[in-house]
Amino acid sequence: MEAAARAHAREYETIYILRPDISPDDADKAQARVAEVIERLGGKLVKIDQWGKRKLAYKVARQKKGIYVVLKYVGYSDMVLELERNLRMTDTVIKHQTVLLDDDVDAGTVTVDPDAIQWKRLEQVPDEPEEPEIAPPPEEPTDELTQIPAPVQAEAPAVADAEESEAK
Repeated sequence: MEAAARAHAREYETIYILRPDISPDDADKAQARVAEVIERLGGKLVKIDQWGKRKLAYKVARQKKGIYVVLKYVGYSDMVLELERNLRMTDTVIKHQTVLLDDDVDAGTVTVDPDAIQWKRLEQVPDEPEEPEIAPPPEEPTDELTQIPAPVQAEAPAVADAEESEAK
């Protein structure tokens, strides 16, 4: 009966964010831990998408940037609980979230592209200088911008026409 209950799995997507100052070795350890949990609990990794270092929408654990990793996998609910427990225990992960994509997937029919599940080694990229939060004051205007042209006086043809008609 247990084999029949495990015949249909669920498809999940987990995104986790690593600290931006992480070393490549620590990133490899986090990746190995995630892959080990999925494999140990009978799941199947379908796709790994590493987005790299990006700006966060708001500060998380006092960080403005993070390294995003998205995983798509097929497994069972106990695997998700264990994966999230491991992500919470890992100091290099500052945030994670798992979403259920499909409730009923036949795990035997899921095809995996070997290129889609290759972990890429994190390359240490120097940080770009931070943009100031407050814009600098505007520069003093130059002489060209401060010169205001003299107002153009339009001829008043309506007044001249009115004077001529009164004279007649």
